[in-house]
Amino acid sequence: MKLKDTKQLLNDLNLAPNKNLGQNFLINEEIAENITSLVKNQDYVIEIGPGLGALTKKLAQNNKKVLAIEIDRGFAEYLKKEAEKVNNITILHSDFLKYPLNKIKENINIVSNLPYNITTPIIEKVLLESNKLDKFVFMTQKDFIDRLLSKPGSKEYGPISVLISSLGNLEIFKVINKENFYPQPKISSCVSVFVCKKTVSQNDRKTFYEFVKLLFKERRKTILNNLSAITKDKKEAERKLNMVKILPSRRPETLNIDEIQLLFDIMLNKTRKK
Repeated sequence: MKLKDTKQLLNDLNLAPNKNLGQNFLINEEIAENITSLVKNQDYVIEIGPGLGALTKKLAQNNKKVLAIEIDRGFAEYLKKEAEKVNNITILHSDFLKYPLNKIKENINIVSNLPYNITTPIIEKVLLESNKLDKFVFMTQKDFIDRLLSKPGSKEYGPISVLISSLGNLEIFKVINKENFYPQPKISSCVSVFVCKKTVSQNDRKTFYEFVKLLFKERRKTILNNLSAITKDKKEAERKLNMVKILPSRRPETLNIDEIQLLFDIMLNKTRKK
C-alpha cells in the first residue's frame, strides 16, 4: 500500500499511528513481497503487530494458517473485517507479550515489523518461550541489528547478542530506507532472518539467559567479581574459571559464546547436583 493510500485508509477508518506503540507502517509493496517471500509453504505463521495488514494477506496466500496478533483495538477490528474474506487468517486483539507461545504444539514461523519501543522484550519472548520456533523474520532499526550481531570485545556485545548466537543463526536480509515507512522513522531499518537451533530446552534457555544477564550486570568489573556475585563464594568462582581456563581478570564482554556456554554448563551441573 502506497503512502497516499495508507493516509486515505487511516483517514477513512478514523485511525492514526500510535507513537506510544511504536507504529510505523510499511508503504512499499515490493518490499512487502520480498519479506513475505521468506516464509512460504508453512503450516503455521504468527504475525506480530500487523497494523494495516501490509504483510498479512500475502502471508496467508503463501502459507496454510496465519495468526495475526494486534494490540491496537482499532486496527484489530479493521483486520477482522478484512479477514472475513480469507479463510486462513485469524486476527487476535491482544498483547503479544502476554500470548502463551509455549502452549503452541505446532512448528511456527514468526514475522513482524517490530515496534521500535519494545523490540528487545518481543525478541526475548520469541526466543525464550517457544519450543517450536523454526524461523523468525523481523524488521527493526538498523542500529539494533548491529547490536544483535555484535561480537565479543565490542561495546554493543551483551546478553541479547549472546542469546541470539547460542540459539541459532541471524542474518541481515535487506536494509530498508526510512522513506518506506509512514510515519517516517529517524533511521533506516533492517529485515533480518533468525533460524532456530532446536537443541536447547525452554527451561535451559531461560536459565542460561538469566546467567548471562548476571554475568554482564557489571560490565566494568572482572569476570571473577561478577561470577562471585552469582556463586556467593569468590574461591569457588575462581575454581570454576580455572576449570574452563578463563583468566579471572578478564571482563564479561571479552568472553565468546563457547566460553560462556562452558562456564554455564559447569555452574548448571553444580546447581543440579544440589
